[in-house]
Amino acid sequence: MAITTADGIVAGFLAGGAPIFVNKGVTASTVAMRMYSTWRTNGSPSPGTTSAGAVYDSTSNMVEGQIPFRYPSNGKCYLGRALLTGSVTAQSTFLVDRIFSANITATSVALQPITAVALPPRDDNGASDGVGYLVGAEVHTAMGAATPTISVGYTNSDGVAGRFGSNVHPTASGAAIGAFYPISLQGADKGVRQLDSVQLSASWLSGGVALVVYRILASLPIGAIGGPSEINPITGDMPELYQGTVPFLLHINLTGGTSNVEGVIQYLHG
Repeated sequence: MAITTADGIVAGFLAGGAPIFVNKGVTASTVAMRMYSTWRTNGSPSPGTTSAGAVYDSTSNMVEGQIPFRYPSNGKCYLGRALLTGSVTAQSTFLVDRIFSANITATSVALQPITAVALPPRDDNGASDGVGYLVGAEVHTAMGAATPTISVGYTNSDGVAGRFGSNVHPTASGAAIGAFYPISLQGADKGVRQLDSVQLSASWLSGGVALVVYRILASLPIGAIGGPSEINPITGDMPELYQGTVPFLLHINLTGGTSNVEGVIQYLHG
């Protein structure tokens, strides 16, 4: 049932279990104002893997690389608290749900079809239509000295095929492991139901990259070194986390350089 009272919040924290500690580093020197994924970086949780055509679901077993997630046997799960801090000033961190990934060939300029896969029902409405599902290109092996544009074809959350988006930020020559390039949506599209294709404008010469479908659960700006940023039922909403959620962190270092992010995540059950 929905949590609507202060007593319900207290009971929900007790039922959701102890806070979960997170400590992830971006070990390569980052480019200022660019997004990075912590999925493959060292820390707690340990690095994850990127598989071809993988649908991520923690219903039966936790996925290697995810922040531990607890779903109740009865009732619903909400994000109760997220408190994060960082090693440099001016960063933003996003708690997201990893939905799907598909490896692509980084040295090809041909149109690469992506095999259709039914995505799980974890969009903004708890359905599989894809409302709120976004796409990014995630580097999992350091790239060559090239800067291609990434063009992605997809079917939107209304079921309309033939939609296209491209990387919002320019790709970087020699992009490091963890570099993450959000892909734009066409027009007023609200999300992605299915990935259809991808094409690079030029060869990336070497390296490994995958398209990742994800859903943003929360965002936390970090304004000062060691200065924590927190959301909880008082300071923000309590987004519902659906069964099978695979949480991890995306990170923007606004000044560049190496950095890390750490803190705690806590769930509410009710």
